Amino acid sequence: MTTEKRIDLLNSNLNQLQEMIKLADTKVNISLTLQTFIAGYVLTSTMMSKVFENLKQIPATFMVYVFYAAYVLFLITSLIGIVKCLMVYKARLPKDKNKEDKIGFLFFEHIKIHDSAEAYIERLNSMGENDWAEELANQVYNVSRIVSRKMKLVNHTIVFLFLNILLSITLTILAMCFIG
Repeated sequence: MTTEKRIDLLNSNLNQLQEMIKLADTKVNISLTLQTFIAGYVLTSTMMSKVFENLKQIPATFMVYVFYAAYVLFLITSLIGIVKCLMVYKARLPKDKNKEDKIGFLFFEHIKIHDSAEAYIERLNSMGENDWAEELANQVYNVSRIVSRKMKLVNHTIVFLFLNILLSITLTILAMCFIG
């Protein structure tokens, strides 16, 4: 494969990975919106406040303990789900301490290290085709690690969203038993 074809393939891979990052961010936006809406509904609904008033007046039974356990579990899963959503936005990987810190030309933090735009352009002009291909390959690899981490976190947020939906339905059913 020629260097030009490798560069084209790597550019295509990099663009595809950037689209996957956008997809992960879109999914987590939806999940975060739903998680906070469900948590807000359960925590502030008048039905729940009536339930807690009624629970003060009745003796502790198994159903009362089930309700409290479900409520606490809901609080925990909501908090974890929201935190996992927020972690997707900051899904940076730790520096690899086994490798030398190489200054690349694609990552914005590495671009700003240059003294001026002219110095950056001079560096770009001094690179050969193989240097470009190697740098693109490194970028594709690093971005794919970020995509992998983001998608893993997105999958976690979906699991917690599903748990919160089930727990909110359970709490609503239990609440109706105590309002009666």
